[in-house]
Amino acid sequence: TSITNSNSNNDDSAVAELLEAQLSHQDGIRGFFSVYLTKQGDQHNPADQDHIPPQLMNVLKRSNFETLAPMLCMNVIRPTAMASMHTDPIFAANSQKTAQRGAKLLSSFKGSINVIENCKAIMIAASSQSDDQGTSQKDKKNSSGFFFAEELTPPSPNPQ
Repeated sequence: TSITNSNSNNDDSAVAELLEAQLSHQDGIRGFFSVYLTKQGDQHNPADQDHIPPQLMNVLKRSNFETLAPMLCMNVIRPTAMASMHTDPIFAANSQKTAQRGAKLLSSFKGSINVIENCKAIMIAASSQSDDQGTSQKDKKNSSGFFFAEELTPPSPNPQ
């Protein structure tokens, strides 16, 4: 049994190392979430377990949260919106499942200041209209420190 445990520990270390490398940059985070949250047809999908795999949580907690938090938020918002927009019930169900998986990940970080700030910014962006000075919703989102996943520049360190 010690050989089995040793191999398992080596495998766990290798998986953690690969996850850390992938989650160290925006494109890697986006790619990981794209597969992890949307994979269909697998009865053993880790995203559908009751709890997020501890190894994944450990790596996520060590990740750059200024980059990760907005993506966690968007992985709930976008599929939720798409679920309401799809006319095909299968596509709508797939989007809803993706949103549920994303919500599970996001809720694991509900005390994070980065998540709180991103959620506040989303609320502002979703409830704001152009003001009297012509500031658009997009400008308000950026000034609140929130950026969408496809915008590859992070918010400025001193938002106005």
